[in-house]
Amino acid sequence: MKQYLQKSLDFTIAKMPAQVSPNIPRKLYLDLTEDCNMFCSMCRDEPGPKGRIMERKLFERIINETKDGVSSYSIFNWGESLLVPDIKERIEYIHKKKRPETKLDISTNGMLLTEEMADFLLKNYVEITVSFDGATKETFEKIRRGSNFEIILKNLKKAVEISKKYKVEKVRQPGIYVSIQKDNWKELIQIVELMKENDVEKIGMGIVVGPEEFRKEVDKEFVREIENAINLAEKYNMVVDLYPTKIKEYVFAGNKYVKKDKYLVDTKCDAPFTNVSIKWNGDVYLCCNVGDFVENIKDKSFQEIWQGEKYNDLRKKVNDKNNYPEMCKDCPWVNRY
Repeated sequence: MKQYLQKSLDFTIAKMPAQVSPNIPRKLYLDLTEDCNMFCSMCRDEPGPKGRIMERKLFERIINETKDGVSSYSIFNWGESLLVPDIKERIEYIHKKKRPETKLDISTNGMLLTEEMADFLLKNYVEITVSFDGATKETFEKIRRGSNFEIILKNLKKAVEISKKYKVEKVRQPGIYVSIQKDNWKELIQIVELMKENDVEKIGMGIVVGPEEFRKEVDKEFVREIENAINLAEKYNMVVDLYPTKIKEYVFAGNKYVKKDKYLVDTKCDAPFTNVSIKWNGDVYLCCNVGDFVENIKDKSFQEIWQGEKYNDLRKKVNDKNNYPEMCKDCPWVNRY
């Protein structure tokens, strides 16, 4: 029996500089807004209220309290950060305060990724990921409601062109992330082909496990489709920076999914020690996958929360099968799905 240690969480950590302090997390997901110009089927029922943007004063305080330790700022989580009116000024503020080696990245639905915005982001060393959930206009716009397939593809292609002008290394060029679900799993191969046609050289993918109605039942056909998409992307020499390492009874070993019976699968989670997510209103969560709510930062310092009793209690629970927070039970990032 072999040990199987790979986790999707490991892939995200691999692209970050080393952690420099136990007192500050390596990764901070800073959700500047919960607003979105779309309402994707698995995400929200409607575009929702507007104006849910992190106060500038709170934003600056969080940066000032974390800048000496954070190795990677992700300027997104639940909303579309390019809707924030002063997004450029906020990125410039992070640059002014952070350590030189600290990385910045943003995930966007791509509708507002104009040529001018892409140029600004890339000139400021912000890694761009575009959510891309279909190979056809019909599938794409069914999932990503409120989108325009042609505009997003055009914006993505232009961003890649600009990144080459700035000689961005391949692993940090603009790429896509595919949320694999019931409505698009049969188009994964076509998505890879479409990216190849448009000179996109980086792709990541992960399975939608919630809400449950969007999950695809796991069977051999499903895992083979994902396996074939991964291998095709690698054949095209794309950077495959994220993919499901375990899907129910299957683990990805070598270049294919095999039954997990002969492997000892690592399902431990250390995310609450290395990363944190802060919502637009100051709510602090265990990780990018939410995990569980800790406390609100508006009336406390980051250190008070990070080293507080509630955080330490939750750190124990994430690896206690009898006390898992609800969001931790099926977490695909640490092989629990």
